[in-house]
Amino acid sequence: MREIVDPIDQTTDVKNCLAYLVSEPGVDAARVGLWGSSYGGGHVVFTAGGDDRVKAVVAQIGGYGFPDSARETARGRQADRARGTIDPPVPQGGLDATPGLKGTPDIARMAEHFPLRAAQNVRVPVLFMDAEFEELMDRHQHGEAAYKIVRENAPSEYHTFPGKHYDVYDKFFQPSVDMALDWYAKHRTRRHFMQNIAGKVAVVTGGASGIGLALAQAFGAEDAKVVIADIEQGALDRAADQLRSSGYDVLGVLCDVSKFDQVEALTRAAVERFGKVHIVCNNAGVSITGPIFEVSLDDWRWVYGVNVWGIIHGIKAFVPMLMAQDEDTHVVNVASLASFNGTGEHAPYCSSKAAALSLSQALFSEMAALDTKVGVSVVCPGMVATAIHKSWRNRPKEDRPWSDREFADERFVQGSDRFQGSGAPPEEIARLTLEAIKQNRFYVFNGERWSQYVRAFTEPAVKGENPPVLTWGEDRRPKAEPASAAAE
Repeated sequence: MREIVDPIDQTTDVKNCLAYLVSEPGVDAARVGLWGSSYGGGHVVFTAGGDDRVKAVVAQIGGYGFPDSARETARGRQADRARGTIDPPVPQGGLDATPGLKGTPDIARMAEHFPLRAAQNVRVPVLFMDAEFEELMDRHQHGEAAYKIVRENAPSEYHTFPGKHYDVYDKFFQPSVDMALDWYAKHRTRRHFMQNIAGKVAVVTGGASGIGLALAQAFGAEDAKVVIADIEQGALDRAADQLRSSGYDVLGVLCDVSKFDQVEALTRAAVERFGKVHIVCNNAGVSITGPIFEVSLDDWRWVYGVNVWGIIHGIKAFVPMLMAQDEDTHVVNVASLASFNGTGEHAPYCSSKAAALSLSQALFSEMAALDTKVGVSVVCPGMVATAIHKSWRNRPKEDRPWSDREFADERFVQGSDRFQGSGAPPEEIARLTLEAIKQNRFYVFNGERWSQYVRAFTEPAVKGENPPVLTWGEDRRPKAEPASAAAE
């Protein structure tokens, strides 16, 4: 705390402290974090944006810019200083004092300091904490604005405590300390981030349509080399041509992910063409609906062959190679929001996606415990506007589905088209997945209500209660009496 608030001088102090700390004997320079409060919150973000020695940041109640309304006054102070009308340090005699602010701002210097601009260069985890009732600045234009910039390139969270600016040093002191220490414990050892995927090689199964094609487009747009694999030759050729027409370096490989020898061949083709692989997206997936007691064994084998064995084959074929490369790499497994519940008349799909989630969690734990540079993400979207409801078109010819309604019942087909078409665009899922890869973040959800959905099915388990009844089929239960009748 200083009598004069000079952010440029204070930022220099932060940098000097950092230089001193990392040069101390016994200090692990790979685990150094910065913690700044009040204007110091902006200082540490500013420093992290230009110094790769910073590995994690906590910024609380920070200031990240200068109000336009005071800019002319600040320029006047700069002119006075240049002419010698006032002597540094300024302000003098309480000049420019701000009500409620402990310390008098040197607005001539503050107007030259823009931590918000530096936020776009931050590539390390940042925890932002603000006062909900911040009275010295508009937190939406400071801490929250900085958070929205940083989260595009690095793990970031934004929290508020129900108080005013200086309450963080009083009644919210210990909670803020605990939150900061938890953040450091979580992130200072987290060293591997694929922050820039330009020039990297990404392999996407099921890459000829839907989420897979959107992922390929997202990778190509970031100047990555792309390998798309698909079971459908015509769709594969069209997708590859489309990607090449956008100027992307693309290889198309025909591949049935349910067959390990074909996934091994995919690995070889990718390496022969591009030399390495850095990102593997086990995306291929199929679906079928029907009562669990009526779907055929062929239905089960087909869905599990693609949705579960496809991921197992991808892990088996690619992960040992990724580990051996000893550089930042990433595995993405596409599961579903349905991974968290078993929906009636959708058991093969839901249970296969639950397996995809569990496989991903196990892979994440193994890669982290072995201190590898292989990141893992699991994508759990809600309904997505793809053609997965028409997966039957790629079934083995010898299979016998339990019903032909998915392609022969026009009314059922039209209803499925409307239902699936109402989902999120695949491009949204691809964008969120790309963010997760760059941030080395495990879970990828979309929309605003995913957490409510997950809680609806996990909280009953924690309480030992029966799960909610959710089915896509017929519900013959007696209807509940109207509330008014029950009240009578």
